[in-house]
Amino acid sequence: MDVGQSYVVNRVADHIQSRIVYYLMNIHVTPRSIYLCRHGESEFNLKGRIGGDPGLSPRGREACGRDLGLWGLSRPVPLQFARRLAQFISDQNIKDLKVWTSQMKRTIQTAEALGVPYEQWKVLNEIDAGVCEEMTYEEIQDHYPLEFALRDQDKYRYRYPKGESYEDLVQRLEPVIMELERQENNVDIARPPEEALVTVPAHQ
Repeated sequence: MDVGQSYVVNRVADHIQSRIVYYLMNIHVTPRSIYLCRHGESEFNLKGRIGGDPGLSPRGREACGRDLGLWGLSRPVPLQFARRLAQFISDQNIKDLKVWTSQMKRTIQTAEALGVPYEQWKVLNEIDAGVCEEMTYEEIQDHYPLEFALRDQDKYRYRYPKGESYEDLVQRLEPVIMELERQENNVDIARPPEEALVTVPAHQ
């Protein structure tokens, strides 16, 4: 391997080795900063419910007034986590900021606090809990005791009925990881003329 110029690969015998080769063929050695962060507190976080598409909670949602200071914009801004995220990014003095979110309301509302364009990726959506969507773990245990027990035995490989497993989720996110590696212009945010990337996809 010559830093992306040429590759010599021999005796790749299994799936893991082939995935490593795939990753190396997309890797860049250019320094850049990538921030991964969670969305602000949602309504379902307060209720202990999984999945669904709730918005941010009152604690995490909108300010009563309008904030003029972060990006020179007059707009309602999510409070607490979302606002602090916006302040943190503003403090980095980034000229061109790229933001990726899932298509869930809570991540979009969090990203909107930054006051910059953002791109929605369906692949970044939370794990699909299938028939257990919008339920609490106590409700799952009551209604689907066998599924609850199976999940406890192997949380990584357990697949919700009509939903996904964490193993499925990892495979779904692989293209995103490769795209992050291909982002050559997302470099060290300490240098204002250059770009940085913030993703706001993370869910519990």
